[in-house]
Amino acid sequence: FIEAAKAAGAELHEQEVCQDDEGRYTQDIAVLRGSGPGLVVVSSGTHGVEGYGGSGVQISLLRQLKASPVTPTVVLIHAVNPYGMAHFRRWNEHNVDLNRNALHPHQFEKLVKEDRLQSTYMQFDHSFNPTRAPGWFYTHIGIWLDMVSMVARHGLRALKTALVAATYSQSKGVFYGGQELQRSHALVREFMTKHFSETRAADVAWIDVHTGLGPSGVDVLMGPRPDPELDALFPQVSGVCDGYQGKMSGSTDEKIAERCSDATSASTQDASGPVNQSAGYELTVGILGNHHWLNQFFKPNTGDVTCVTQEFGTRSNLMVARALFLENCGYNFDRQNHAYWRTFTRDAFYVRTPAWKQCLLSRGRDVFMKLTAKVEKAAGS
Repeated sequence: FIEAAKAAGAELHEQEVCQDDEGRYTQDIAVLRGSGPGLVVVSSGTHGVEGYGGSGVQISLLRQLKASPVTPTVVLIHAVNPYGMAHFRRWNEHNVDLNRNALHPHQFEKLVKEDRLQSTYMQFDHSFNPTRAPGWFYTHIGIWLDMVSMVARHGLRALKTALVAATYSQSKGVFYGGQELQRSHALVREFMTKHFSETRAADVAWIDVHTGLGPSGVDVLMGPRPDPELDALFPQVSGVCDGYQGKMSGSTDEKIAERCSDATSASTQDASGPVNQSAGYELTVGILGNHHWLNQFFKPNTGDVTCVTQEFGTRSNLMVARALFLENCGYNFDRQNHAYWRTFTRDAFYVRTPAWKQCLLSRGRDVFMKLTAKVEKAAGS
């Protein structure tokens, strides 16, 4: 990434997130100044191990922009979660899921004290978070029986909702959202406000690249609300793109209030409805790709950032879930053998085949160019 950024003539910025005996873990940010107004941001590695796919998209864009610059300024944030990326973890150095952590102090406080979805999560806790290193039988056979049993009893949608809604109490659990803003987010916010606080939010597009959900090699654009313009811009194409899925309407405070209401626990037990990529996210909060979070980086009262989470499918839902459970258990209870346990997440989130990589690069460039054109139009009007 750094070599490609230098070759493209980008400004390079390094931000240290943490360090340990193995070295320093940094976010690297490349800025390509445009000739006109508007800003397009592409971030990768919010979920650590998913950053390898996102990094590939960013390197491809740098090479493309070297040959064919665009009018808006382009910012590429490489490895929002560098510790997770280095160790093939989805979570950060404190076991926090950064894509459930983009929250303000009063929001953390309410979730920690009043979240009714915690009871839903705890129904599955024994399977999500084993308390000792798995043996051979559980790793290769028992965990599959366990997951099939959970799906049979509760339904795949209920299982997915319990996972993706996250926990704000189980500090060693999968999908732990934390209880305070993590340094990675603070650094990104500080950088963006320092350099772009006078940019109009309505003139900004933000793409956060992820891998894991959906059919292998097929991407989906998930957003914080319904958007007819994005529906038209990103239509569903079978075997290529599952379109724009913007069903997560409502402000973060409104969602948290609903999570903390008396009716929430019962409503989340409904196992009906399709299980597409965005299913189960209705009450998920703390996502980076949300205008309620990103607007604060830019000039106040100037509209909303256009933001999408671009998710590329890798393996089946159950294969991905298995990898997360095993890696997290190995990290917490068998650290000396973590090099083995983390191969499960590496293989689940990064498909190392030419065909998958080509889909990733092609679709990454397509989404970038379409949102860049959208920004150019908005900023020029």
